[in-house]
Amino acid sequence: MDPFGADDLILAYALVQAVFALLIVRFLDLYEREPIAICALMFLWGSIVAAILASLGNTALEGQLPRDIDAVFGPAISAPVVEELAKGLALVIAFVASRWVGRRFGYFEFDGVTDGIVYGAAVGIGFAFTEDLYYFFREARLGGVADALSVFVDRRDFFGPAMLRHAIWTATFGAGLGAATWSRTWLGRIGWPLLALSAAMLMHAINNGLETILLSIKYGFQTTYEYLAIGVPVDLADRMDASAASATEALKWISWAYVVLFFAAIALWLHHQRRVIREELEAEAAAGLVSAEDATTAASFTARTRRELAQVRSGDFEGARRTSSLCRTLAELAFTKRRLSGLEDPEAEVERRRESVRDVLAT
Repeated sequence: MDPFGADDLILAYALVQAVFALLIVRFLDLYEREPIAICALMFLWGSIVAAILASLGNTALEGQLPRDIDAVFGPAISAPVVEELAKGLALVIAFVASRWVGRRFGYFEFDGVTDGIVYGAAVGIGFAFTEDLYYFFREARLGGVADALSVFVDRRDFFGPAMLRHAIWTATFGAGLGAATWSRTWLGRIGWPLLALSAAMLMHAINNGLETILLSIKYGFQTTYEYLAIGVPVDLADRMDASAASATEALKWISWAYVVLFFAAIALWLHHQRRVIREELEAEAAAGLVSAEDATTAASFTARTRRELAQVRSGDFEGARRTSSLCRTLAELAFTKRRLSGLEDPEAEVERRRESVRDVLAT
């Protein structure tokens, strides 16, 4: 049987699933949706650049650890560090570029937790796309298409938690960078990204090493090394196989916990954003920049959606586009005001945002 007979189908499925996940994550940024072009660039970085950097880094680290430690804990040590740094580099570049654009033109695209989550998830989805295809084709060469499909299905998980692991880990670092943009202190600006990167590496390490950690605790490090690299008596191997299977099952529940926490973090930040928009636009409505109704609509995704749907049903497609643009621009104004509050001379950037609102209202 040709091991590559299913390669086109597998590639198409992986791509459709990745694009679907990327669009869902982008949709969750309700108030200030990120440009699809930048999300696509983040995806391409993850699928190409980060994958190459991770491959080179993992190869460079192979053999640096003692043989027994590498066999037991190697995947939990090297991959989390190398791969999270390779993926996170895209977010650092985006963050720095946003700072430059913000200073030069007054616009700041990377300015909050949801921005970091969306960009980080896009990088992670791209990385997982390439990594899962790599494991499929490698297994197809070594063990045949049946084994390759089994590995691929386990990693892709048919829209289950496994396919979101890399997305969640990198989004965690992105959230830390986003939180740093709102921090008032240097400790927060440095501490949030470092804490988030450490959390991403820790989650990755648990995913890669939970099985061997639990085996080492239960049976001892030396026995675990022999089980993995040399071989142990059949009865002991059976018991260790059962323990490894239990660890794999526990990892599935841990992965679901990551997903729940991921969406809970997004929900909490969206709640915070809604409050910021409502509070900051009260003054703008009182000053006459926008109507109280527009300010209220911008702060409520439900009210905004109702207005847009009503305009679409009445055939006023230009009005629906204008409503979307106005609400997004008002959200950007509110976030800019809150992010810069208490800093020296924030008025120039805030006024640029107000001018953008006036431009939308004038159309």
